[in-house]
Amino acid sequence: MKRLFLDVTNSNYDGANGAICVIRKDAEIIQAGTTIYSMPTELKDEEYQKFIDCYDIHFIFDNMALNVDFYAVPRVDIMAVDSRGGYIGTVGGLTDIESEFPICYIDKSRKIFRIADNFKNFVNDCADWKKQLQPCDDVKLFSSKNEAAKEYEFIDIDPLLRK
Repeated sequence: MKRLFLDVTNSNYDGANGAICVIRKDAEIIQAGTTIYSMPTELKDEEYQKFIDCYDIHFIFDNMALNVDFYAVPRVDIMAVDSRGGYIGTVGGLTDIESEFPICYIDKSRKIFRIADNFKNFVNDCADWKKQLQPCDDVKLFSSKNEAAKEYEFIDIDPLLRK
């Protein structure tokens, strides 16, 4: 089956609050891009501080500035960083404790590793997460969407959003 990629970083999607569904009989639609999952600052409490102190997992809150310089295919929804300059994110969809999307780690040199099968498994077994890194060939990083478009075919739904 043909694979088409949907750029989820486009600002035209803001009105949809991240909810975009595209179905094609002749193709598999795969989300692409790097997005940030940040939580309201008022939710930051002792439990989140424990993740920082014990596991070097710094979940992202609205008051944090984050500059991501890569475009991921498929999508990576970054939810946390570590003290080494790496990123922790959900591969293929939005970050959600109930989702079945895998979790990856992207180190400072942009090597990609799989951490857990899903977010729930990650938070329940994160004590030794840095020792559990497995190489991940499922994600490819580019400098921009334009660079990714040289290798992958993107579907353009912007005309539909303007109606």
